[in-house]
Amino acid sequence: MIPPCTAAMPCPDNSSLNINEFVGEGFAFLIGVLLAALVYEWLQRRRKKRQRLVPYDVWLDAVRNVTPSVYEEAPGGAQTYEKPNR
Repeated sequence: MIPPCTAAMPCPDNSSLNINEFVGEGFAFLIGVLLAALVYEWLQRRRKKRQRLVPYDVWLDAVRNVTPSVYEEAPGGAQTYEKPNR
């Protein structure tokens, strides 16, 4: 049983702040700043990577210019591969 509060035995003041509350708030703030920095860095790397990537149609045109098509007639009158109709 908790003794009643009197003038001789005042109740403890639960509204006062202690050091543990400040440490907890500081720790939460540092974790938040770290997470925000990681997300920012991830977004920057993702943007840079997307700027470096070549669109697929440009890449495909470059490959077509370098390699001969398998559908064109082969030199010497040889038969070529025919694309099956499906």
